[in-house]
Amino acid sequence: MNHHIGSNTLPVELISLVFDSLSLQELLCASRVSKFWRAVAFRHSTFWRDVTLSSLSTAALDCFHARIGAGSNRSVIVNISLPEVALPARLQYNALPLLTHNLYRIEMLFVEIDPACDTDIFTALKCPAPRLNTFHLARIQDTRPSDALPVDLFASQAPNLRDVHLIDVELFADRLPPAFSSVTELSYCFHGAQSFPTALFAHCKLLRSLTIYGRCCSLSPDEDPEISIDSRRLESVDVALFAGGFGIMRHLPCASIADICTTILDQESAELLLSHLRGRLDVHIYKAPPKLLVQFRSRDTGMQRAFACVPDLTVDARLPPVYAADHLVSRIYAIHCSATFIALLPSFHTLPSCTRVVLSHAEDWSDNLPRHPLSVPALERVEILSEASAHLSADALVEFLDRTLDPVARKVQVALTGVVLDGDIAVLGERFVVSGDK
Repeated sequence: MNHHIGSNTLPVELISLVFDSLSLQELLCASRVSKFWRAVAFRHSTFWRDVTLSSLSTAALDCFHARIGAGSNRSVIVNISLPEVALPARLQYNALPLLTHNLYRIEMLFVEIDPACDTDIFTALKCPAPRLNTFHLARIQDTRPSDALPVDLFASQAPNLRDVHLIDVELFADRLPPAFSSVTELSYCFHGAQSFPTALFAHCKLLRSLTIYGRCCSLSPDEDPEISIDSRRLESVDVALFAGGFGIMRHLPCASIADICTTILDQESAELLLSHLRGRLDVHIYKAPPKLLVQFRSRDTGMQRAFACVPDLTVDARLPPVYAADHLVSRIYAIHCSATFIALLPSFHTLPSCTRVVLSHAEDWSDNLPRHPLSVPALERVEILSEASAHLSADALVEFLDRTLDPVARKVQVALTGVVLDGDIAVLGERFVVSGDK
């Protein structure tokens, strides 16, 4: 990059194309070449669009001021990550006034803050935020929830706010911010025990997705949940609690919610939720980091019920009995399972109606094979998938099928996708018909 090159030499389109490919650090390096390139760099969206403050040093504050100022009146994303604030005065007098002044043009706001400074943050957020779409607030390194969330958050003027994520910030039925009334996605997370205000459903009439994560949660006292819960817009609910999950679930309109997830050990909630599934079922067992999900899906209605646990399993692992109830397993027509969790398949004992089993391939799947095979008397098709090209010997395939699935009285089609079968397929005998990669 030549510092003598001026704006008349390079077309604007080429300059934009070059700067689009640069990271922020590369952009800052380019800005040091000359005054011309500094002006070009500071006008580029990479410099002003997504602004982060992770330190209260003089240099960090100067950069924060410069980047927000460079955007003029254009919409910005602001990320404040200050788990420890050693100099509260710098936060109060240097960082937060700038946040307040520019709140009107912030589109997404992410805040991770020292619990000792949460009141300062809330005070700074009492101005209108007409463009704000996403607001995530986390109090770091504290198990006690904050009760300081103001009713007049964003001056009760955030008409475009849709996504709110709170960690260790408590909501109260009589102090719900009007700014939350347009929210469609709410995550309510905490490390200790906390209450949940059912008045939230009447307050957030557009709410479609609700997540509650924490150690223990109960309904707010002195609330009549039958009166408070009048919303039927909910499409997705995810509740992960060590205690209190069923108390929440039984007061939600679960029968009309399409997608619900809870912890796998909460058998009371599981029994309630699985009772809503009608007709034929598909089961998916897979990893959604950092957890394992066992998902039941109705083919007839599309309704889904998922149950999560930490994916630390052994070959002796078993699902709780509620997931292998006769009225469920008799309606399972297909089961999909990641290789890592094949050991869970015998938990279902027998799947009398299942005609299709889909399994993902892994190099170490022999370490995860179940001690006992799954009985699938109606089995017609086994699919083995690999995202990356994999090789599998015919002998290993036979061993895998024998260890995983009980023999059936008909030929079973084995379809390989992304898996190349090596060796003599004659070892498969007349039991299996292999198709796919060879």
